[in-house]
Amino acid sequence: MTPNLLCRLAMTTSFEAGPLQQTRSNLKDGQEFNAYTLFGANQPIYLDMLRFVESRDGKHEISDDELLERLKHHIDRGIGQLSVRIKSPADVAELLSGE
Repeated sequence: MTPNLLCRLAMTTSFEAGPLQQTRSNLKDGQEFNAYTLFGANQPIYLDMLRFVESRDGKHEISDDELLERLKHHIDRGIGQLSVRIKSPADVAELLSGE
């Protein structure tokens, strides 16, 4: 699985867990992607999902800088969640199949 696809899976896994309670400033530097590499042609969909998850109350608008920071934290949280669920390629296939 390529890093960008793993990040997409981690991101959506974290979105399922709901909004972030808080963000940490101690994220380690990682691999950088341009937006198209990370999101593909579906960038608007991923960003809308992020906005939906993070502003469920709909009462306040989140700045683009804050959304970017939260996106990094969603990917980080999702990687942590996936690390306990995926131990082999078969686990990825099972997770993607929804079974």
